[in-house]
Amino acid sequence: MRMLSMLPLVLCLCAPLTAHAGEAIRLPRQPALTPSGDAVIFSYAGDLWRVPSAGGAALRLTAHPASDSLPMVSPDGQWLAFSSPRDGASRSSIFIMPLGGGAVRRLTWDSNSDRPMAFSADGTTVYFSSSRSAGYGERTWLYSQN
Repeated sequence: MRMLSMLPLVLCLCAPLTAHAGEAIRLPRQPALTPSGDAVIFSYAGDLWRVPSAGGAALRLTAHPASDSLPMVSPDGQWLAFSSPRDGASRSSIFIMPLGGGAVRRLTWDSNSDRPMAFSADGTTVYFSSSRSAGYGERTWLYSQN
């Protein structure tokens, strides 16, 4: 059953993808399927892109000099969380934006890299991993932010 739900994702990433300008997208990375299964969000050339799961032209969702990665879509399909070293940070923080486009908002502000792991069921909280030092040495812990 789980293998069948991954079929659109596998087929989409195996099919030739093109950007709006017609340039071929080679080696898309870190795919995330939307909850409805109608689109795949992926990382390519430092930005995040969206493509219909049936294949076709990809739409760029982010355009920033920093490298945006690790996309994750909320269960209601409204929000996109991702990791990026934006805002001059030397390590990656968690950012969130509406999946349909809009302002990007920074969620975490730590000197260690943060990686989105999951959304809460209601989509209001992002769970992320970080190797923050909390008096126990440097270990990876799970945190949440909303």
